Amino acid sequence: MIGTILCWAGIEILGSLVYLGGGSPATLLQIRFAFASFLFFLTILLNKKLSFKIARKDWKSLGVMSLLLAAHLFFFWVGLKKIVSIVAMLGIYFTYPSLMAVTSSLLLKEKFTKARKVSLLLGTLGMLFTIGFLPKLKFGVVGGTGVIYLFLAVATWIGYLLISQKEAKKYSPPVMLFYNFLISTLLFLLLQSPIKTLSELSPAVFKYLLALGVFSTYLAYLFLQKAIKYLGATSLGIIHLSKTTFSIILAYLVLHQSATPFQLLGIALVLSSILVLSKDA
Repeated sequence: MIGTILCWAGIEILGSLVYLGGGSPATLLQIRFAFASFLFFLTILLNKKLSFKIARKDWKSLGVMSLLLAAHLFFFWVGLKKIVSIVAMLGIYFTYPSLMAVTSSLLLKEKFTKARKVSLLLGTLGMLFTIGFLPKLKFGVVGGTGVIYLFLAVATWIGYLLISQKEAKKYSPPVMLFYNFLISTLLFLLLQSPIKTLSELSPAVFKYLLALGVFSTYLAYLFLQKAIKYLGATSLGIIHLSKTTFSIILAYLVLHQSATPFQLLGIALVLSSILVLSKDA
């Protein structure tokens, strides 16, 4: 899961650069997923232990997974463009670990131990400190429709992760992800014509999309599915709260931006959350 978080550490920045370069959400999704689909195809093709074969009874689940993933990413990237405030975007998006824990407990009867509850609380508080929402309780300027899109992104992401948890027991991550991404790419082609997409591909935008396709998509989702298989969706969600911590560390290492005392408190809370969760494993 740490590999996924590292690959996603700068995803919002790369996406914003694509938008600033004239790329639309449809272009971002089409090219990003096309890159990843091709890489998963090559992964299966070059690995003799993997097969493209999917049992007939599993196509329905695979199709639902792909629809949820495509919907999630559409809502997320449109929401990011409309909401204006990155703080608000992160604050809304990272409600998903808590909502997924409730969903798993109610619908799947998953046992949620005291340690996991404490870990979730510490991680959520830490995340809110690291993004700057706490202690001021301010999100900044927020676009109203962006909030709706992001909550829809949260709902579809929870659905995708919970179905992935079930299907990960049957298929290797590259195989499952190849079909998820292939179906999603075909759906994204309905958003705008390939001609318009190509017209938005300046050298700079292409460079950012290539980074998104390789690091923030192919590698990130490969690590993600392996984490779901061994950790489960709810534990993965709790660990994902540490994403903002890694973003701050990355900003310090690359941009030499120092963290505020409250962000350091947030980092400490997030690390404590992971420690508590590891004790419960």
